[in-house]
Amino acid sequence: MSLRKRRTYFWILSILFVFIIPPIMLYTSGYRLGPEFTLVETGGMYIYAPEPGSVIYIDGKERHQTSILGRDWFVQNVTPGTYTVLIAKSGFWPWIKEVVVTERQVAEALAFLIPKEPEIEVIPKTLEEKTGTATTTKNNPAYIEALALFAEKKKINVFTSTVPAPIAAIVVPEKFSPYGRVGLMREENRILAYWMKNKDDLPNYFCRGSACASPVIAFSSVIPIRSFDFYPGRDDVLLIAVQNGIFAVEIDARKTQNFQPIYMGEGPDFRFGDAGFIVKDGSMLARITL
Repeated sequence: MSLRKRRTYFWILSILFVFIIPPIMLYTSGYRLGPEFTLVETGGMYIYAPEPGSVIYIDGKERHQTSILGRDWFVQNVTPGTYTVLIAKSGFWPWIKEVVVTERQVAEALAFLIPKEPEIEVIPKTLEEKTGTATTTKNNPAYIEALALFAEKKKINVFTSTVPAPIAAIVVPEKFSPYGRVGLMREENRILAYWMKNKDDLPNYFCRGSACASPVIAFSSVIPIRSFDFYPGRDDVLLIAVQNGIFAVEIDARKTQNFQPIYMGEGPDFRFGDAGFIVKDGSMLARITL
């Protein structure tokens, strides 16, 4: 090979090195091209879907499907921006959220999925008992026990675990989440959510835009709220009995604040008891599996 050719190859390889290697290094270091071709650092996205077999869509494109062993999904090196996350599963109401990813931060999307036709077991008021050829009717003890839940006066749940003094001095919530992290209190036709732990550990669902604080308005209504409580096993999802239905609603107010029906009727109410989640609609009592 002539000296001229060697020099030509040398300069070609040098130019390729200058123009190709730096972008590759920046890409592997987590940098991407942002708006107006500016260089930005990437962030991440953590998505949780409680039901196995849920399909996760980002901006309309299918990206992942959950399983029994993997109900969450973490995405790295996401270019900062706003993404629409949709989680869907056959037989369940869809869940959708606008998630804003920023540089060097992980944005959370904690979905909840409610069956469109939940398992409802009506509790009969009476039971029939056959003795020989005769049939007698007697009151159903399960109905009486369930009905008693609605006759009891509502009790304030006194939290006995460690609560930061400034919070405890201001408010004693009526309801506490399963692990005592979040408390709920009614203020007229609003439900306020209080973070009961260290304020430096406020989760994303206590943020409204760029401001994160406690308490936040978890739910607001123009009509009276009959009952409220936490969805079993969740700190961030509430159960609300209002107007003609019982609904699950999330504290997270980012677009969209998901609001899904559990039971629709005339004017239903609910309580939790030893038998589970009990719904009363007129004289009808039923147990619903959540």
